[in-house]
Amino acid sequence: MKFLVSGHGSIRNSIKFGFQIWCVGVTKLECVTGEGRARERIWLYERLRSNDFETRGRVASTRLNFPFLFLHQLYALSLPMAGHTESVLPLHVIDLAENDRHLLAQKVKKACLEHGFFYLINHGIDLKLIDKVFEQSKLFFDLPVDEKMRSLQDNNYRGYVPIGKETLNPIESKQGDSREAYFIGWEMSEDHPLALKPLHGPNQWPSKDLLPEWRETLETYFYKLLEVGHCVASLVALALDLEADYFRHMFMAPAVALRPLHYIGEISCPEEGRFGTGPHGDYGMLTFLATDENRGLQVCRARDGEPKLWEDVPPKKESFIVNLGDMLERWTNGLFKSTQHRVVTDGIDRYSVAYFYDPDYDTVIECLPTCHSEEFPPNYPPITMGDYFKMKFTSRAQGSSNMNSTPI
Repeated sequence: MKFLVSGHGSIRNSIKFGFQIWCVGVTKLECVTGEGRARERIWLYERLRSNDFETRGRVASTRLNFPFLFLHQLYALSLPMAGHTESVLPLHVIDLAENDRHLLAQKVKKACLEHGFFYLINHGIDLKLIDKVFEQSKLFFDLPVDEKMRSLQDNNYRGYVPIGKETLNPIESKQGDSREAYFIGWEMSEDHPLALKPLHGPNQWPSKDLLPEWRETLETYFYKLLEVGHCVASLVALALDLEADYFRHMFMAPAVALRPLHYIGEISCPEEGRFGTGPHGDYGMLTFLATDENRGLQVCRARDGEPKLWEDVPPKKESFIVNLGDMLERWTNGLFKSTQHRVVTDGIDRYSVAYFYDPDYDTVIECLPTCHSEEFPPNYPPITMGDYFKMKFTSRAQGSSNMNSTPI
């Protein structure tokens, strides 16, 4: 699997045209070949996948020598995605190769004010390493369930999260999110002084006999991304009229986390409460997302708008998708917004790797000195990062309607 290869492009339209001819006799054809509702697309997809002979009998060319399953998978590529709005969010592109740091900081500020999301290019991480991370991630998720369960997530949230175990939006979701994940944090021994704190301690690792390169690959990527996080955090500081190294001392043993994700080949239906990942906002400061070529991420800029407008954030080759979390919104007194987002899937397996860039456990999160005045006093009291995360975890466990509170 290659990292962010080019999208399907014109192939998608060719597949759609060919399949429309092939499906001349199918009932509900007008619903599924136009911009029909998600449930009608699901109707056809499920009938085709189940080898429903009554449906197949209506297809004019079923005697063609093409595997039926292969054709329905090709058609899934050509369909508008379930929950898809045809609206693409025009994100800003932040190029770390740009020499003028202050100009770049202004671009970051514009992106943070307008969208809370941006693309990051020329980030300095070898694309071969990223490809290998995806390769190793897929090798783990392809293991038998019993083998994956040997690394089941512990009390510090390290390890494997089974399919459907998490529901990031208990209000809108009617079932668990259709994905599995693996959580890796800052590595430390059990006798380390910080290991007594929540969310700290040794990671769980799959058997080296089964995946000999897994730990080395993901740990290398983990610490390379930490450096990228420091770089972007310095731009955020400059954007807020702070010193470039303002946040650096808060990342001595940070609560950063790496999370490979596998979205299983199901079709999301937001109207029926089925998501790859339900609508939510991230807990922390910054999130860096690498994804394969399959679309699925959607953003809603108007958090309280009704009806909500969801806009696609398509993969961009050789880039990270970066978004702001709730913690940065709190730090900036609401100046920078944590944008609500979700993942909708269209019947094709999708892989991504999220990296959560968050500070030390005892860091005090209080309004930044450049983000308040007599006219605009701080909206939130000071709180340590650890207590803040506890509050967020409790909120999710209780099914809070504050969906700007959970990790992707």
